[in-house]
Amino acid sequence: MGILARHRRGWIVIVVGLLLFPLFGQITRPLERTSSAEARNLRRLPSFPQSWDNWVALPRAIDGFLSDHFGFRDQIIHANALVRYALSSPTNRLVVIGRDHWLFYVGDEALEQSLGLVARMQILRPFSDFVANLHRQLSERNIKFLLTIVPNKSTISLDKLPLWASNPSNITEYDITLKLLSERGVPVLDVRPALLAANALNPVYLRTDTHWNGFGAAVTRDEIVAALGHPEWRIDINRSFQGYRERNGGDLARFLGVANDVRDHQPIFDLSTYERLDAPTVLVIGDSFTQNYFPSIWVNGGRLVWMYHARCAFDLSDVLSHNPDIVVFAPTERYASCIPKS
Repeated sequence: MGILARHRRGWIVIVVGLLLFPLFGQITRPLERTSSAEARNLRRLPSFPQSWDNWVALPRAIDGFLSDHFGFRDQIIHANALVRYALSSPTNRLVVIGRDHWLFYVGDEALEQSLGLVARMQILRPFSDFVANLHRQLSERNIKFLLTIVPNKSTISLDKLPLWASNPSNITEYDITLKLLSERGVPVLDVRPALLAANALNPVYLRTDTHWNGFGAAVTRDEIVAALGHPEWRIDINRSFQGYRERNGGDLARFLGVANDVRDHQPIFDLSTYERLDAPTVLVIGDSFTQNYFPSIWVNGGRLVWMYHARCAFDLSDVLSHNPDIVVFAPTERYASCIPKS
């Protein structure tokens, strides 16, 4: 009788074959310079060492090169990403997978903000002083001002958060910031109630992306123009809604390497019946939430100009260069605690 039973020898062949499969791919396939699965440049073969420090670093450089270039690497990583996604075990620490496979960004303490687990007064007070000073300077020039904060996805889509994150606190940084600004006489708009009400009917954020969808942007835009004293600038969202357009997974799905394997649905609006106005000039200071949507939906409400807030790295001259009649400062919640430049 042999060392191994006959029926087990076949498994040895299979196991050895699987172990040699990446090596075969590494030998037969050309070296790649980038990884489509990870959206990054791959480490290159280190050059011959020219100094003692190069020799010391060589083993680690070779190890990095080999780990970046084993055969069928992208395919193996992609398969792992699909399995981890199916098991709700994300491959990226910046993403958590909630109920119904909704994806949430947890960088910048976004989830802690939504759940009321942080209250960074050392940041919130300087931010509030910065906004109050901007409001004062604009008021001196008869430029209308409004501050609104675009909620984090985890603030509005609470029913899709993982079960362990479903008990938010009553007081959040969003609440504290609005209170600080109101105490400083800054006009503020809380868009959370409107977004929560709309979300109860249709999702206002994308399932696989950090951002809201067209519903979220349109609801917020209507709340803004009403707060500015122009309810006639609202758009009839229900009348304009034309259905959904299917698209590949968003930025959070890309973080997990499954963007081409999952789908999201973006609402479509027909705003062709609305007349675009040349005045007044409305400057929105925001980030990707407003940049991606407001230019296309800002109809029947003046000429829109958009400017990036650069995490508070702007000053009055940047604002005045656009000659605005109205300024709306609309950072996303996780950026509403930025420290202004000195």
